[in-house]
Amino acid sequence: CIEARRLRNSPIWISLLLLAISDALMRFLCCAERTIQAPTLDADVRVKLREFGEPITLFGEGPGERRERLREMLAQMEVDGVDVSEHAQGKELSPEKEEKQAETFYTESTQALAAARQIIARYSLPQAKLRIAAQKRRREERRELQDRRRQAVERGDVLEEEDPVVRAHADRHHQLAKFSSCSSEIGDSRPLSGISFSPCGSFLATPSWSGLCKIWKAEGCAEQTQLNDHAERCTDARWCPSNLSPFEDGKSTVSVATCSADQTIKLWAMNDEAPLATLTGHTDRVNRLAWHPSGRFVASSSFDASWRLWDVEARKEVLLQEGHTKAVYGIGCQPDGSLLASAGADCGVRVWDLRSGKNIALLQGHVKQVLALDWAADG
Repeated sequence: CIEARRLRNSPIWISLLLLAISDALMRFLCCAERTIQAPTLDADVRVKLREFGEPITLFGEGPGERRERLREMLAQMEVDGVDVSEHAQGKELSPEKEEKQAETFYTESTQALAAARQIIARYSLPQAKLRIAAQKRRREERRELQDRRRQAVERGDVLEEEDPVVRAHADRHHQLAKFSSCSSEIGDSRPLSGISFSPCGSFLATPSWSGLCKIWKAEGCAEQTQLNDHAERCTDARWCPSNLSPFEDGKSTVSVATCSADQTIKLWAMNDEAPLATLTGHTDRVNRLAWHPSGRFVASSSFDASWRLWDVEARKEVLLQEGHTKAVYGIGCQPDGSLLASAGADCGVRVWDLRSGKNIALLQGHVKQVLALDWAADG
């Protein structure tokens, strides 16, 4: 009895008791976690975490880890005596509703959009025909060259005829080797957000964070004029591809389109200080512009997770295209004019058919936001 009393009063007995209590508590928590049913839909899990004041997602956390974190939180709340029955139930969808949400839906097109698609189709189909014919011709030329080389080898001769593709690459490399800096100029007091050469190559536009867009003469970098009407920083400026003489045309001919963080797009003529038109519709700052090769339409990307197509002649929006889950940055039209590509902060690049409105391709692989894109010259 004396030895038992001494053991009971010793620190070892207290440590064993605390260990047993801790083990029992951990078993209870594990049982509670197994009995707690957290919502299965990731959207419901995010809503519950936000209700509890917890971050809806952690770095590198997936839907499974996020649901497990919510389940552990609910189990701890139940141990503390809180009723978690209503929190543990998510808004489960019936199979009929899930099927309805998964199916593709279409909205009726406006007459303006239908007319725009017809204009784009009439422009792009002949361009595509010419491009494909040129590609076939180059392919046949290379095939004939390979046949002549094979016949020369069989005869024991050496054919010195050069591959046209190799010759074109060599000529291009020779031209690039001659490039050098001919002039340098401070563009603005604030950072420049882009640069764009005119179709004739004689002028360039430099939008900046000051809200100005300056027009320069390429030879000598002499400033020609300033486009000043945006209330926020100017994010992009693009020349109309169909206007080859921007300073010689009248005051009603669009030469440049600019966009800004003030959610507007402005159309400019070089012989007028005021913009020809201001296009409004975006609900957040506009990032980039892209002209359709026909010069009839201009596309814009925005932080409102959409891109829009504008009719320059009618001065109005003909298409509001959703599909990205986050802000849309890069945008560009195929040289034929039939396709448009858009890229954004959701790490994806989507390719759209402007003639039908369908999203024909989703290019994935980037792990961070895609800020810019462009098409190859051969389409």
